[in-house]
Amino acid sequence: MNEYVLALYDVRSKQKFIYRSNKIKEIVGGSKLIEDVFTNFLIEIAKEEGKGIYIYKKGEEFKTDDFKKHIEEGYVGEVIYNGGGNFLVLYKSEDVFKEINKKLTFRILKEYNGMKVLATCIKVNIEGSYLNDRNKLYAKHRINENQELVTRPINTLPIVQVDPNTSMPLTCRNKTVSGSSEERNKEKVSRESNAKYKKYEEFIKNNDSDDVKQLDDMVEKGESSQLAVIYIDGNNMSNQIQGLIENNDTYEVAIKKLRDFSKKIDEEYVEKPVKEIKKELDKEGKTGKKRLIVAAGDEMTIICNAKHAYKVLETYFRKQDEISKNNTSCAGVAIFHSHAPFADAYAIAEECCSNAKKKLRENNIENSRAFDFHYCQGAIGTSLEDIRRSNHLEDKISTPWYVFVKDNEIKLSSDVDEKNNFIVSDVIEFLQAMNHSNVKALGKAALRGDGELNIELQRVIAHSSKEDNEYKNLENKYEKKELRKAIRDVVTMYDLWFKKGEEYEESNN
Repeated sequence: MNEYVLALYDVRSKQKFIYRSNKIKEIVGGSKLIEDVFTNFLIEIAKEEGKGIYIYKKGEEFKTDDFKKHIEEGYVGEVIYNGGGNFLVLYKSEDVFKEINKKLTFRILKEYNGMKVLATCIKVNIEGSYLNDRNKLYAKHRINENQELVTRPINTLPIVQVDPNTSMPLTCRNKTVSGSSEERNKEKVSRESNAKYKKYEEFIKNNDSDDVKQLDDMVEKGESSQLAVIYIDGNNMSNQIQGLIENNDTYEVAIKKLRDFSKKIDEEYVEKPVKEIKKELDKEGKTGKKRLIVAAGDEMTIICNAKHAYKVLETYFRKQDEISKNNTSCAGVAIFHSHAPFADAYAIAEECCSNAKKKLRENNIENSRAFDFHYCQGAIGTSLEDIRRSNHLEDKISTPWYVFVKDNEIKLSSDVDEKNNFIVSDVIEFLQAMNHSNVKALGKAALRGDGELNIELQRVIAHSSKEDNEYKNLENKYEKKELRKAIRDVVTMYDLWFKKGEEYEESNN
């Protein structure tokens, strides 16, 4: 019996590698490098050993007899599955895996210095249970993760110029930086940054992309230079994958399920929602057309003008619900100034998404959606939890908000019970009925406490019977404390997300 080897490849700290720069070219280039490191880099290296690694075509099933035939033809292995950040290869032997892995590691150090790839393998019997082998592989991989070196492979001498963001030596001249003279175009960059720039230029050359090339391009002159980074992540992906495969599934049955699932996830979590988002943003004028979307598997990062962020969320959640009621995601949004450190803003957005997922877990909710957001002001080089704690906001905010899709319309709530309980949407509608100055006054009062809010409400209500009736309906339906928190949060984002078009124009004249 041949002792084949099942190998798992994993790029470590992907977000850190991609987003440690504020430059769009490096962000896009970094994301494309991660996409390519296996599908191009590894495959190219493997061609030095026989015919290389066999890559399955879309919709192609895995057959053990076909795999053995590929080995006989000179292939050293076959890609089993590529999706959700996982890249699985079945090799003909452990010696082949080790040889290819040595060359891959050397080439990454040489050309992609800064990217870290962890590879784990186990010997398998492809006539047996795939689930048993998968569980063993992932258990071994977790051990390798805990034993992974955290030190950098290369240090620098005190006399060497280094990149301030990464502490890597400046060893290259980047010729793609804008400038009028050739000398100014030759900026000193690290090997990692240079690789990202090259990959970006290759991507732009080969793709007719509408995506933005500079963060400032998303900002309209004369308006606030606020941008939003939106991080979206699918819910319960690992459990879904684990639930696909049963103990008695052979390699052929299990791998077919995985490949079908990967195709489905790409379509339902990325391809179709992104197409819909681009269509909606194109309606939003000049800054709507300017955006950056980086997607892979069930994860997506979108950078856009801050005032379009809620439109993006609405479109994404609505389209996802239209495709499947069971496929759900959570999101995090950070509103930041275009010149603020992007990596810090991204970390806030990621933490917001984690908060939304945590809220679902704590309430044992499945097949639901939620998002959290933070309006970054001042220094943001710390965690969202620390920011909220230092500002004493823990018991003053209503987020994360649950997202429900009713009759193709987005409804928001801070409560898990969706039966006519859409407190956030009701507060938005209530505030939209009054003038802008009253909205802002209520927001400030809500932040100070129940007493201040009541006084301000009485002042507002005294001038309008309509608002009086509407607020009485809200009081009868929801607790006062929850109303205060929802008012505070809605007002925070009111000018960007919830203000009506004609009201927006009036308040800016």
